[in-house]
Amino acid sequence: MLIGVASSGLHTNGYSLARKVIFDVAGCSVDDELPGTGRKIGDVLLEPHISYSKAVLALLGKHDVRGIAHITGGGFTENMPRILHDGLAVEIEKGKLRTPEIFRFIQEKGGVPEADMYRTFNMGVGLVLIVPKSEEGPVIAGLKSSGHDAYSIGRVVRGERSVKLI
Repeated sequence: MLIGVASSGLHTNGYSLARKVIFDVAGCSVDDELPGTGRKIGDVLLEPHISYSKAVLALLGKHDVRGIAHITGGGFTENMPRILHDGLAVEIEKGKLRTPEIFRFIQEKGGVPEADMYRTFNMGVGLVLIVPKSEEGPVIAGLKSSGHDAYSIGRVVRGERSVKLI
């Protein structure tokens, strides 16, 4: 199973595209409110990157974590295949992702194709853990008890190393 751990926003990914869309295309300023958030765009863009290390290290000795992908530059499509064995792929259920408004804004205002969004940004998931089905609940509970928003986002399937967005 794939467990997504929420990001705090863009983290360190896609700022060139984000700046171009937000400031050049949409004509916004850092002081404008990001629609639907009640927050200034500048504050959203400067949200600090979350560190997952303490929470993940606490899980490793207790649970069967079979893979960990930090969703950085390259988004899901480049980072997830790196941790898969031959003959395995992942299916990510887009409808399960808790995608922050900043990503929807960038996609809509910039006319950015969905595939490019998933290749450039974390789409609200900064870290993905691969665990057996039996570990899904306990690992999610452990992450939540460490203060992280974590939830199931998909599964590992047979196939060539790839990410299928379903």
